[in-house]
Amino acid sequence: MVLPPRLDDGRDWSLWQYSHRDWRDGYGGEERYIDMNVFVGSREELAALNESSA
Repeated sequence: MVLPPRLDDGRDWSLWQYSHRDWRDGYGGEERYIDMNVFVGSREELAALNESSA
């Protein structure tokens, strides 16, 4: 079982990559393994985060 991170300084986290080498049924990409991530927020917040990094 993988537990969510706890930051030493008590801050909340919003994006957590808990694996850099996993697989999913139905994944059809070129890479054999994929990152596994958790985002704490809405789809809109995730989209806004993506837009701000462009």
